[in-house]
Amino acid sequence: MRRGVRYVLVFLTILVGAAGILILTVFVQPNVLKSPIEQWVKANSQRVLAIGGDIQIVYLHSRIYIHVNDLTLSEYRQETLFAAIERARLMLSLWPLLHQRVVVDDFAIEGLRARLIRDQNGRMNIEDLLAPSEETLPFVVEIARTETTDSNIVFHDAITQRRIEFNRLNVITGRITAESVDAIELKIPLIKIGTVVFESSDVDANKKADKILAMQLAVEQFALNNTGIMSGVATLSLQDITTDSDLNLHLSVFDVNQSEQADVPLSYGHLNAALIAQHGALALEIALDTALTVEQAGNRWEFDDFKTEFTVFHPEFVRAPVRGHFDGNLSLDVSAELLQTKLEGVLADSRTGVAARIQDFASSDITVDIDLDTLDLNAMRPEIDLNKMPAETKALPEFSFLNNLNLNGSIMIGLLSIEGVRFSGIQFMMNPESRRNSTLNESAH
Repeated sequence: MRRGVRYVLVFLTILVGAAGILILTVFVQPNVLKSPIEQWVKANSQRVLAIGGDIQIVYLHSRIYIHVNDLTLSEYRQETLFAAIERARLMLSLWPLLHQRVVVDDFAIEGLRARLIRDQNGRMNIEDLLAPSEETLPFVVEIARTETTDSNIVFHDAITQRRIEFNRLNVITGRITAESVDAIELKIPLIKIGTVVFESSDVDANKKADKILAMQLAVEQFALNNTGIMSGVATLSLQDITTDSDLNLHLSVFDVNQSEQADVPLSYGHLNAALIAQHGALALEIALDTALTVEQAGNRWEFDDFKTEFTVFHPEFVRAPVRGHFDGNLSLDVSAELLQTKLEGVLADSRTGVAARIQDFASSDITVDIDLDTLDLNAMRPEIDLNKMPAETKALPEFSFLNNLNLNGSIMIGLLSIEGVRFSGIQFMMNPESRRNSTLNESAH
């Protein structure tokens, strides 16, 4: 088909569609659209959509205003309720349709209620909604602004038996296209984290809140490609209301490029992060800079040339802030639930090597091997009166608490100094199953 004829046909199709919308607003009751919309959703998503309220369509000043109330959506291939919306509002520009562009000037949702579930097999109840579509849209979609207010989302995890409630959630976004989002502003004044005993189909049984948090998130110039890597700047603020603790994180990803290797899409970028946290008397600062590579649709992440500096202080355990820095690499395989890292650096003026492996994020099978050149507890521990210290404590400190951390691995210390006594060649083996703290080879001077 000649290009000119094709353009004419596309133009006529869009013009007829626009005219049809205008006719509907004047001569047809919008509620007659309920049944076709519900049937289309069921046929294409295998979920049941129900529109309980009226559909209102108004044409004013070259814009189409659509209002819908009382929407519900079922679980995949089930009648069970997945999500509900009290009110939704859509403002659509008419004239961009003539150029094969769908421009939504404003999209607002009020009173969203949704339930996210991860079952015993690790499958999420939204996997069908997140699956990539093989069909491409014949037009370009652009949303100028969205707003979600007074929303509540509950996440149930059948593996860890955790329940997280996001209450009074509010989200505002800037311009959204298929490739990017200009800005995201998220506020959740109340997050409840607790445990729940799952009995039959009643996932709400025996709820108990352990933590109450508040969160704010701001994202600028967010962009995402098909490997799952994003570029942009994000600022996260998290507050634990029960303990008056807080965490602040600033994250930026830049210099993102994309290529292919053996027909596998790869993305390369650079990540910079800064974290400041306070929990009671504990204060922590971490700075991170690393290159990253993402492949297999975001399932594998490699952090190369990993560099981090940190400062930690707690007056009950150390007399002054402990500083350190590490270089190395970190690998994350999301599909295999495997994280591995190998770092070398300095901790409290001592050469330190760390190798860690986390397998199965739900059950947290963690193996950590730490190698310290020297450890001077005299310089680190808080000021104490040696005359008031019992004689039996002037020896090797108690390290049996390591077994309570549910870790596998070892800690090796070349030279440990404490209260005028030095121990060399110390090795601690951590094994939560046997709950034993291995013997050590000590040499006192």
